[in-house]
Amino acid sequence: MTSDTTEIDMTTMEMKTRTGQMLVDNIEVYNCSQIDTERAAIRFEQALTLHQRVTNSSFHDGLGWGGRVIDSKNIQMDDNIFFSFRPVGVGIDSTQNMTFNNNFVGGTVERTTFESLDQKVDKAGLVCVCSLALSKCEDVYVTNNIAAGGIFSGFVVPGHECGDYENSKFYGNTAHSIGGPKMGTGITYYSDENVPSHAKCVEGSFNVAYKNYYQGVYHYSPTLHIKITSHTLLDNRNGFGASMQVDAYQPTEYGDVIIELNDNTIYGEIEADDCPADGSFCKPVEKYGFIMNGATHAGKDVHIEDMSPLPMPKIKSLSVWGTKVWLYRNHWIGFDKSTKEGMRQSVM
Repeated sequence: MTSDTTEIDMTTMEMKTRTGQMLVDNIEVYNCSQIDTERAAIRFEQALTLHQRVTNSSFHDGLGWGGRVIDSKNIQMDDNIFFSFRPVGVGIDSTQNMTFNNNFVGGTVERTTFESLDQKVDKAGLVCVCSLALSKCEDVYVTNNIAAGGIFSGFVVPGHECGDYENSKFYGNTAHSIGGPKMGTGITYYSDENVPSHAKCVEGSFNVAYKNYYQGVYHYSPTLHIKITSHTLLDNRNGFGASMQVDAYQPTEYGDVIIELNDNTIYGEIEADDCPADGSFCKPVEKYGFIMNGATHAGKDVHIEDMSPLPMPKIKSLSVWGTKVWLYRNHWIGFDKSTKEGMRQSVM
């Protein structure tokens, strides 16, 4: 669904505007999306006038993106499945008044046509919310979704204003089984440069992540105060944490630069095996529940496009002295000395 069109009757010179509306329910879309483009299996671009709705439908096995919403408004996407696309499951940019609720997005893989030359990395992710172009979005609600079995990150999303849980637009989501070459974060939060308060404090809260190759939750973008609050995190190889870039706001050394991790529950190895009995795969790894955090003079792009800065927590800049890391009321549960495969497991 694209923008309104205007037609001119050349005999009468009368102008007519045609406005389209897509109301989709209970359909299957197979082997669509255009390779090496953002032309997704279902796409809204400059759809600005009428309400658009996609519900109870399945989109799968395409060579490009699964869903794309850009420069649009009044979009509803509920109870859908997006499976087996590359390298983005659903990408949202420059959009207003959208709900993306109770969807499953999974199975994203790398493009086979991307010429990386072992140096470049494709922009990727299962659900990318206003992050691919760092565009301005308003009232985009992403709630109660599952992102599973993909590359780079399950969700790439802006945080919310610190302490404002009632107006959070991202909650109730679950990310699991995210991996890729030197990547694999369940939820990547970022500070939205279009929200002035994020320069001073940004927060992510009330989501779930498990069985991700690096962190269940992570943040590494400009702010002076990041909070990670009330997450349930299970069997993520490198636990969770946050870092941040501070030079954009010119704080003094030893100033109020704060990383705050509150009320999270972190589980060690769970029943889902790293080496199942059926022999379908086996990847035993050492595991821990918390990764060291800090602030640096340079951060990371929300979507990293070079191999050298990966993985996301890798430090590539000078640190900021006096950064404070506060942990309150977090619970680490089930961290036995060794995993079932005999690998080391530790809380910190």
